[in-house]
Formats: sequence, structure tokens, C-alpha cells
Amino acid sequence: MTNIQLIRGEIDTTESLNTIVQAYQEISVMRMQKIRTKVIQTREFMEQLSSIFVDVKKSYLETLQELVANNKKNTESLYAHGTSAVVLLTANAKLYGGIMSAIFRQFLEYVRNHPESDIVLIGKLGQQLYFESGEQKKTAYFELPDKELELKDIEPVMLHLATYDTINVFHGKFETLLTQTVNRANITGDQTLEMIAPLSESEGEESSKDLRDERDFLFEPQLNDVFYFFKNQIVISLLNQTLRESQLAQHASRIRTMEDSSQNIVKALKKMYFMQRQAKKNNENKKQLEQFVFTMHPTL
Repeated sequence: MTNIQLIRGEIDTTESLNTIVQAYQEISVMRMQKIRTKVIQTREFMEQLSSIFVDVKKSYLETLQELVANNKKNTESLYAHGTSAVVLLTANAKLYGGIMSAIFRQFLEYVRNHPESDIVLIGKLGQQLYFESGEQKKTAYFELPDKELELKDIEPVMLHLATYDTINVFHGKFETLLTQTVNRANITGDQTLEMIAPLSESEGEESSKDLRDERDFLFEPQLNDVFYFFKNQIVISLLNQTLRESQLAQHASRIRTMEDSSQNIVKALKKMYFMQRQAKKNNENKKQLEQFVFTMHPTL
């Protein structure tokens, strides 16, 4: 009887765990559905905007070099360069599958190859992984809610990153419900066009070169003012999009992880139910044997 009670206790615990897993899954489904359409619809627009930003920055620097060469401007007064930050976007809790570890591994490799970059951690899980890695470099830490983000939530992050000229963000990217990939997004216009929005093979390298050559810009009335206004507005938009891309990937990854966990729990329950039946059968056999022995030898 004791064995049956233990098995029954394990079954109750496992069934409760399955209920929790299903609840996590349903919450993630609702949150993903809420932001998926918005993120996917905005993604193409932001990729195109980012590619324009690359060309604007390129044109700005070329114009700046010409002005400096002609002794019309002082380069340091126009463009302070050299400060860079690398940002890790993770969740505040576990149960998001392997995507978090994959993001952190690529982030850590980048950090070790770029020691000049300041480190910004967003999310409790990323902070924990960084601490466990043994890295000693000082970091800035921010925590964002897992719910849909509002401007007031991300404002502290924006204010901190506003001081950097180069910002690379490591985050998860939603491809399909079954596939989430690791992405490194540069949100300060330092990527080439091919890195942001690759052309199809049919368009070829010549088309790519023509596209870049066509994008020259004139800055009026003030070169510095126009560029920095353009830069600040787009960096905020790209950061906002990147944060939402990360959340979408996290929700999709959790849905898949919870589905896998639920399937494993169901398999475990089947084994427990079988063990329970076997234990009951053994107890019944034991009772029958004891009854038989008592009948044959009542004095025992």
C-alpha cells in the first residue's frame, strides 16, 4: 500500500506540473499573438529604414571628410567617434529553451573579441549567465517587463545608449513558431547594405553597387544638426523594434519548450499509471496468497 501511495503522490505532483506547463504555454501564446502581427509588419519597414540610415551615415562621413580636407570644418567638433556598446537581450526568467544560451554564447564571443566595447545587460537571465561565465568587466544592467513594452519602460535604456556611437545588440529573432535564431543587430548605421537587407542572387553584386551609389545625400542647412537629428530618431526606432523582436522570439521559444515539456510529462504519466496498475495487481496477488495460506494453514 505504501508503494501505491508513493506512486499516487508522484502522479498528483506530475499532473500539477503539467497544469503549470500548460498555463505557461497559454500565456505565451496570448502574448505572442498580441505582438506578432505588429512586429512582423514593422520588420520590413525598419529593415529598409536601417539600410537608408547606413547610407545617410556613409554620405555624412564622406561629406565631413571633404569639409575637413578643405579646412572648412573641424572633424572633432562634428563627429565624436570611438565609443561602442554591446547589448545582450534576454528574459527575466528561465523556461525559454536553448535560444537564451545560444544568444549568450555568441554575445560572449563578441565581448571577448571586442574588449573596447562597454557591456549592457538587459534581463535577469543574461545577468546570471554573465556572472556565471566568470567575466570581470563592469556592466550596465537594465530590467524590462515581460509584458508588452511601453515607452516609459525602455526610456532608461535609450538614455544610457544615447551616449554611444556604435551599438550592437544580441537578441533572438522570430522566424517561425518552431525556429528562433540568434541575431546581432547594429542600430547605429555601421553595417553594410548586404548585412541588413541582402539582395537576391538574381540582382547580383552589380545591382548592389548601383543601389549604394545612387544613395547620396545633401545636408541642409547644418550638416551636423541634420545628421544627429536623423541618427537619434532612427536609433530609438531601431532599438524599439529590436526589443520587440526579442520578446516575440522569447514567447515563441517558450511555447515550443512548454510543448516539449508537456509531451515528456505525458510520457512520464503513462509510465506512472502503468506502475500504479502493477502495484495494485501485486497487492491483490499478495492478499490472495495470504488468504490461500491462511485457508490451508489456519493455525499459522
